[in-house]
Amino acid sequence: MIAAIACCSVSLALGQTIVHTAENAQQIVASNQKLSYDGGNKSFQFVGSDDEITITGDCAAVSVVGSNNKIVLDGVGMVQTSGHDNLVTYRHGLNGDNPKVASIGENNKVVAATQ
Repeated sequence: MIAAIACCSVSLALGQTIVHTAENAQQIVASNQKLSYDGGNKSFQFVGSDDEITITGDCAAVSVVGSNNKIVLDGVGMVQTSGHDNLVTYRHGLNGDNPKVASIGENNKVVAATQ
């Protein structure tokens, strides 16, 4: 038996593309953009360079693929970075813990926001 995965893609202005790959996951492909999203306990994958992205509310996981991105998160359970010179700042981990972090590449930073 082969299970099908529903997927849709929407092209938007300014080169931003959002691909929904599952009910609680989003993939965003963009470069040189300033974007904001509601966390909604979803998982996000950002692919691009030179973006400034803010996610308000909690999100399960964030993956950043690219370079020179600045990501600001309220709450997150897991952060993955791949590429170089990405900065991910989070306000808190989920369930009182720090988020799990995995990083591949050079000069990627995942840091807690200073209050």
